[in-house]
Amino acid sequence: MDLPAGKIRILQHDDALNQTSLVAEVPRSAVKDCYNLMLETFPLMLARHGMENSFQLIWPERVSFPIGEREAFLFRDGERLYFSSWQEEPEYQEEILVRSISTGEIMERIPGTLMFMPDGQKWILT
Repeated sequence: MDLPAGKIRILQHDDALNQTSLVAEVPRSAVKDCYNLMLETFPLMLARHGMENSFQLIWPERVSFPIGEREAFLFRDGERLYFSSWQEEPEYQEEILVRSISTGEIMERIPGTLMFMPDGQKWILT
């Protein structure tokens, strides 16, 4: 991040060539603040989970919508965004929420916890 210049830069480093190249540059003004600003992978994207219970996709698309107080982004699959949602009372319960990338609308609720395996598989524990 280059705060004096008002820019957020995403860089890629190639160890074999020992070169760094610019992937994207986003104006700092594109985000309310940098709280929970995260570079997500698969696919590569810049996102923010705001304190005001919102999710913002900043790059490569611009999307913003409210999320629950106990909700965290997991991953993206095409036009579907996967979030973990949990409640602690009366008993701890977790579910996976599948949201539309364009509206943030919940498309599907899947009971359980999502686990990422070393080989890239995704397993749901219920």
